[in-house]
Amino acid sequence: NCTVPGTPSHNKCLGCDGKVGGTRVEDVCGVCGGNGLSCLDCKGVPNGDAELDSCGECGGSDDSCDGSYSLSTGHSQQSVCAGNSVQVFFRAPIDHALANRAAMFLSGLEVPVSGLTAVPSGPKGQLEFQTDPGWYVSGSSAAMYVEFRYFLSASDPYDQPVATSPPIRLEAPADECGT
Repeated sequence: NCTVPGTPSHNKCLGCDGKVGGTRVEDVCGVCGGNGLSCLDCKGVPNGDAELDSCGECGGSDDSCDGSYSLSTGHSQQSVCAGNSVQVFFRAPIDHALANRAAMFLSGLEVPVSGLTAVPSGPKGQLEFQTDPGWYVSGSSAAMYVEFRYFLSASDPYDQPVATSPPIRLEAPADECGT
C-alpha cells in the first residue's frame, strides 16, 4: 500500500526524489535522476582517481608536453551544467609571451562565447570560464559542447589556435546535474 506514509510498502513506492510513484533513481555517482557522468574520471571509471595532467594526458605526469602548448579540463569534467564554471588547465613553454590568450567556444560557433582570457606566466596553471544557462537548448536533438582554445596573440583571436581542449558536453542547468 503506497498511501500510508512510513510503512515499508510506502517507502518502496518512493523515488529518490521522495515522490510517491517516482521513477527517479540514484545514478552510479549518487545523484538522484543523474546521468552517471558527474563522478567519472578521465578513464570513465565512476569515482576513479585517474586525472588529466596539464598536457591533457589521462594518468600522465605533466612530462609529455614540456615546451609545447596544451589545454585540458578537470578530470571529472566530461560534461558541465549550463551556468556552471569550468576549470581549464594550461601548459606552455616557461617563457611564453604574456600576450597569450585562451577563450571558450560553443559547438558550431567560430566566435568565442567568452572574452579572451590572459594566460598567466609560467609553464602551467589554471583558468576558469563561466558558462551561461541560456546556451542550453531544451529539447534540441543536437548535443551542445564547449571547448577552449589557446592563442599566441590577443590581436587576432581567429588565428589558428596552438592548442584546443577536448570538448565537454553542455548539460541542462541545475536538476539534470544534481544541483
